[in-house]
Amino acid sequence: MNQAMQYIEDHLGEEIDSKELAKIALTSETYFKRLFSFLSGMPLSDYIRKRRLTQAAFELKQTDVKVIDLALKYGYTSPDAFTKAFQQVHGVTPTAARELNSHLKSYPMLTFRLTIQGGKPMNYRLVEKETFTAAGYKTEAVVNSEGESEDILSFLGSLTDEHFTKLKNISNGYFDGNPLYISSDHENEENQTSQNFYVGVPVDTVPEELDSITISNQTWAVFTIEGEWEAVNDAWTRIYTEWFPSSKYEPTSSPEFMTSKDNQSEVWVAVKES
Repeated sequence: MNQAMQYIEDHLGEEIDSKELAKIALTSETYFKRLFSFLSGMPLSDYIRKRRLTQAAFELKQTDVKVIDLALKYGYTSPDAFTKAFQQVHGVTPTAARELNSHLKSYPMLTFRLTIQGGKPMNYRLVEKETFTAAGYKTEAVVNSEGESEDILSFLGSLTDEHFTKLKNISNGYFDGNPLYISSDHENEENQTSQNFYVGVPVDTVPEELDSITISNQTWAVFTIEGEWEAVNDAWTRIYTEWFPSSKYEPTSSPEFMTSKDNQSEVWVAVKES
């Protein structure tokens, strides 16, 4: 992981291929990106963006480089796009950053150290699940540096009993008719890690007014978690930082989902043999 971090440092002014980072870390691209997110508390793309804008701030302070040149160097298509991103991180424009008393933020290079953990059992089973389609409600959510999303919380808060009653009525009975909370990662136009987040149920026919997602036939590691959301969030982290490194499996790029009832949740992660 530290060699991958050094590769990022050496190529901040170039296009950084996550496949190359995964190769350096001796793992798959999907697993590398998700492991990084759980270990660091932020998506990989967010870390790279903040390291670039940290370096850009140093260059603005120490040289007379033009803003348009910095924008191109760090992968922005225009000075306006660069200025917007710079201001989001530092709170000031690139021009204002050159002033003597301007306040800027510095995001240092990450390094990873080995710690001994584990020993606490995780309850799981492996399941072969046929392809199914889920229909329901969808939002696009931006994930912040702490791996959280206000978009998802707001979306969940907007769903009423009427929405869940409709889902129950159209369910084909899979997963005992309980709603599935499905996330599918992607990067948006601003290179921020986003999720297409669904609340839905497996169906035989998709109603026209609802969104849908098809999840293909594959092997799933299914983790059973007792407790509230804090326990579920802890389990997500342990799956990627403890279970995968000690198993013979790695995650696929498939969407992941969970279902919950009576204070017991199941987290479904698609896997393949390493």
